[in-house]
Amino acid sequence: MYNYCMKTFEHVEDYLEVIAGKRQPTGGLLSPISLFSSFAPLVNLARYDVNFLDNVTDQTSMGNALTDRQAELSIKLIQKYKRQLLTHGIDIEAINPPRYRKALRILDRAKRVELVDGSIRMRFPYETKMIETIRDESKESQGRIHFDRDAKTWKVALTEYNLNWACEFARLHGFEIDEALQKYMADIVACEESGFKIELIQTDNGFGITNASNSLIEYINAHGGFGLDNTVFLADMSPVLGYTLSAEVEVLFAEIFTASDTLLLNNRSYDFNTASDTIERIARYAQLTNRYPIVSYNPTLDASLVEWQRHFAPEEILVVKNQKHSDVQVLPEHKLIYSSQIIRSLEHIPLLVSQIGMIVGSSKQTMVTAAEKIFYTQMKLG
Repeated sequence: MYNYCMKTFEHVEDYLEVIAGKRQPTGGLLSPISLFSSFAPLVNLARYDVNFLDNVTDQTSMGNALTDRQAELSIKLIQKYKRQLLTHGIDIEAINPPRYRKALRILDRAKRVELVDGSIRMRFPYETKMIETIRDESKESQGRIHFDRDAKTWKVALTEYNLNWACEFARLHGFEIDEALQKYMADIVACEESGFKIELIQTDNGFGITNASNSLIEYINAHGGFGLDNTVFLADMSPVLGYTLSAEVEVLFAEIFTASDTLLLNNRSYDFNTASDTIERIARYAQLTNRYPIVSYNPTLDASLVEWQRHFAPEEILVVKNQKHSDVQVLPEHKLIYSSQIIRSLEHIPLLVSQIGMIVGSSKQTMVTAAEKIFYTQMKLG
């Protein structure tokens, strides 16, 4: 179309591709061979405009629609170079109002945290710093935190600890918090103010838990119950299931268990800080609590295997060196998996022993999130 001998184009994408040098000023596309090679823009582009224009025209040349944000920036860019385009005989009046080859893709940029199907869901536009913060939290969280690629949301297990963290994170970053989560938080605050405790206490028949949910009671009953014969389980699971010990129970447990065992029973994560008797203490604890198989993760597979072999028979040890995770076959007799590899095939790890001070990386986090308890044999970093 011509207007007073000036060239105009039908769509915003046409202008972008002409400016980028990926469409001829006469309107025809350049050859496919040259589309993704370095181009000579029709105008003098500011350095910070080059990457945007290159990326967006790569998309439009492939027939993809612009997003609403890309469209907004594209109009500003075309208007910015109006004078230079006029010197090439190109008028931009055709973009008022703008027309596009395909309907714009409207992206959801809302930041929300909400309760969906019994778990906390966090949705927000991609932002590296927030993602790093969430990944860091997943290492310490009480309940799994992971990214659901299909739903494109972060899923956070609904526990009191996670709920407090998620709501505070949302508040600091300007998220919308749905009413269901706000109600849960209000209930937690009210309970804290009233001295509410989920606490293991002594009873005439053994033990009980004050203010316990039905699901917690059912879980413990399915795993030995509240009798004195299940004392080890009740002591060991308190940091995992989220109940505390009454002062009376703490005194009783101190009489039953050694100080070393008590430290491990009372903590979901423990740092041995290079103690000389680390493996001996872990082996004794695992025997006491029946936390088998132990997964000992050591990328270097150093001589610590010799230490483990003092506590386990050869047939009880599975050494994983170069096998893929799908090849790891854990047998009932295996009490120790000594691995330099990331093992993704285990959905539940009773006890993870990290022989490095930090477990980082999304693939390695699969082991952390599967672990019920984790002990560090080197000083934990961070």
